[in-house]
Amino acid sequence: MTSDTTQTKLDLVEEHEAKVRALEAALTAGEASGEPQPFDPEAFKARMYARHSKA
Repeated sequence: MTSDTTQTKLDLVEEHEAKVRALEAALTAGEASGEPQPFDPEAFKARMYARHSKA
């Protein structure tokens, strides 16, 4: 392998490791956020419509 190929592979490994760390951090934050709350999709749609409609 050439040094360019080796460097490219190392860059890809580092990029992958960064994504894994970000995913782990997001999972940890989600677990630390407490118990899940009920979700009402109709209420959510109503809030979004009210927030984004041009009335």
